[in-house]
Amino acid sequence: MITAHRLPRPDFDALARGLGYPGTVRALRAGQLSKHLLQLRALLDAAGPAGLRPALEPGFQLLASTQQVAAEAVTDLLLHPPVGGWLAHSLRLLRRGGGPAAAVDLGHLGAIAAAAAQRAGSSFEIIVPAQAGRVMLPTLGSAILPGLRPGAPVTITGRAGQPVSIQAGGDRVVLPGDPSAPAPGWLPLRRLTADGDPRLQIYLDDLDPFRDRHGTQTADRLDDRAVRRWRNLIQAAWTLLTERHPDYARAIAAGLSTIVPLGTSPGGRGASATSQDSFGCCLMSEPVDALAVAVGLVHEFQHAKLGALMDMLPLHTADRTERYYAPWRDDPRPLGGLLHGTYAFAAVTDFWRVQRTAAPPAQASFAHFEFARWRAQTLLAARTLQASGQLTDWGRAVVTAVQDRMMGWAGDEVPAGAADAARAAVIDHEVSWRLRHLRPDPGQVQRIAAAWLAGRPCPLADLRPPEVRPGGPALTDNGRRDLLLLRLRDPRRFARLSAQPGKLAALVPDASEADVAYLLGDLDRAAADYQRMLRARPDRLTAWAGLALVRGQRAAGQADPLADTPELIMAIYLRLGDLGQAQPGPAELAAWVGRAPVTAGAAQYRTAAGSGP
Repeated sequence: MITAHRLPRPDFDALARGLGYPGTVRALRAGQLSKHLLQLRALLDAAGPAGLRPALEPGFQLLASTQQVAAEAVTDLLLHPPVGGWLAHSLRLLRRGGGPAAAVDLGHLGAIAAAAAQRAGSSFEIIVPAQAGRVMLPTLGSAILPGLRPGAPVTITGRAGQPVSIQAGGDRVVLPGDPSAPAPGWLPLRRLTADGDPRLQIYLDDLDPFRDRHGTQTADRLDDRAVRRWRNLIQAAWTLLTERHPDYARAIAAGLSTIVPLGTSPGGRGASATSQDSFGCCLMSEPVDALAVAVGLVHEFQHAKLGALMDMLPLHTADRTERYYAPWRDDPRPLGGLLHGTYAFAAVTDFWRVQRTAAPPAQASFAHFEFARWRAQTLLAARTLQASGQLTDWGRAVVTAVQDRMMGWAGDEVPAGAADAARAAVIDHEVSWRLRHLRPDPGQVQRIAAAWLAGRPCPLADLRPPEVRPGGPALTDNGRRDLLLLRLRDPRRFARLSAQPGKLAALVPDASEADVAYLLGDLDRAAADYQRMLRARPDRLTAWAGLALVRGQRAAGQADPLADTPELIMAIYLRLGDLGQAQPGPAELAAWVGRAPVTAGAAQYRTAAGSGP
């Protein structure tokens, strides 16, 4: 039954604070059930005009009849994350007109209904289309029927007290009495349990064709060794969460049901994601350790909670056209994406706030760094959201709660080394982002370049804000960041390698000699090397950002146009080169711009497009 959902104010307040207890999560799940029922109704309505209703009708009828006798089994299937993914994918498919292959995807409703009927112990028979030689029964597993083309008819039969059979032509797969066990032609959907208070029970889904339809590279079937590694990592992570972060653990246990392993992430770095289509699912590349699993689960389940809340309450009025600086992303984000990230990283900040007091001494510096970095970045993002003017009253309440948490931790002391590293990481990311995505007005750049050539002061009056252009030059390397993380995570190894800088550079191939010099504290050499790199390649973004870091460390606390408006300095420098003039040193040019009076136009330029504090 579809009902109107009202979230009690205490539940909303808990969610706004970044928490949300098991009862709160159950309320979100109830909202998701109604959402999926509405999507199913919309799917049936949209399929009629497209001539595709027959692909859905058998599955819908079996699902409806099963609901009459075993409503809980149908509820479990409708709340299974890949089923939510299938519903959203199918609606998008019909909005695009369907197409010749649409009947195959829509016919998956029959397999969903068959899984519900099997769980209910009902007798049934239904014909479903094969998905490239396989038939997936969500929450149960996949039958392998080699050689079947997509859309080939497959008969699924269940009789009370007998095993389900799946047959196409002469091929037949019989499910074992316990569908979680392997059998000839049958790959079970694995289920993992992590002990603790509470226990965590999840699917490790490497089978369902609808486990993700957003372009991520999901892993193929894992071998037993990989599954054992996942099981051990999840158990260790869950022990950490239940012991040190119990509020987050209780919410995760109440709502997380599936982890989808991702393939190898670019550069070997971990990746994770959550889709608003699939509440209760986290996509995650194989983590390096249990700590990465723990913070990844906290992070991604925050996205899940906020997505479900946004299905119930409007938090903003923005469309997807305007873009903002998000401190955790290299690309400009719409307001909704910035809101999601802000909410998630408030919890990440909380995670590291606790971890820095619980971590072994060798790991404490990294935990302090992460806490300080995300405290600053999350507060910056929250202020950008508040200044947007596009939050609803509910949205302002959420963002205000985030701000209050960050400000409440503002007095928490961080050791000087970790605090300095966090400040450098904040500057590095923002400068790199501005260089990549902000474009100054060409006419004004020409005017400033002409002033340089004429020996006049830099004219900064009446500057127009730069234009945000997503998809600027790629950030092809960031070895400096990798070296910084190595120094924080493994200080002994870093110190040992520091005696031979060449080995440090070899360990991190993307790191330049300038990066190594900067991390070793040789600022004179780093500045000279970065400027030499820019003379050879004036558009090398990491060299511009590195030079800004060196200048900032030399003149701590002083304004510097190379950090505040790096895209303007780079644009002037490139323009002088285009004019065939001898280019000044980048530092010399930045110093000239820095001597100009700070005008209202320059201040407006600095804060353009939500890109600065």
